[in-house]
Amino acid sequence: MHQVSNCSGSELSFNVGHERTMVFVDKKKKADYIAAFLCQEKISATSIHGDREQREREVALQDFRSGKCPVLVATSVAARGLDIENVQHVINFDLPSTIEEYVHRIGRTGRCGNTGKAVCFFDSSSDGHLAQSLVKVLSDAQQEVPVWLEEIAFGFQGERVFTSVNTQKLCIFKVLSISETNFGQLA
Repeated sequence: MHQVSNCSGSELSFNVGHERTMVFVDKKKKADYIAAFLCQEKISATSIHGDREQREREVALQDFRSGKCPVLVATSVAARGLDIENVQHVINFDLPSTIEEYVHRIGRTGRCGNTGKAVCFFDSSSDGHLAQSLVKVLSDAQQEVPVWLEEIAFGFQGERVFTSVNTQKLCIFKVLSISETNFGQLA
């Protein structure tokens, strides 16, 4: 993994493509936008969210499970209750509102003894309420807690950060500048 200097969207494709990857977002429109962006970048992707017809959701899931579209961009509501095996990557483009949902999302890479990576974008202004819980989850899992996360959790106002979670070893990296993201328009 590497530090990212800004997020223009192409960083989403740095480690996805042929391996089964789930990308979680907070808005239906953003799910469609990111899936379309990845397709333009020659990465087969599909989206699933509550505004899609049941048949469209079934086709998207079948395409994801079969590997035809190895990237599934989903809202939390649409992804709830899905049991999908062999997910190598989870990308939390938008962190969920609760730590329980976070643990559920990243746990998708560690099912049945498999390992994978979970990548998260963290914005202290919108995700800061999760900082203390993230510190606790990491500590309880005997993972190294990054200094920047402790600083955010205990009062330091940080900037947007990028995290990479390997289900066997945790690594977290700080984004130097992410304010110029194209995805900010979709919030």
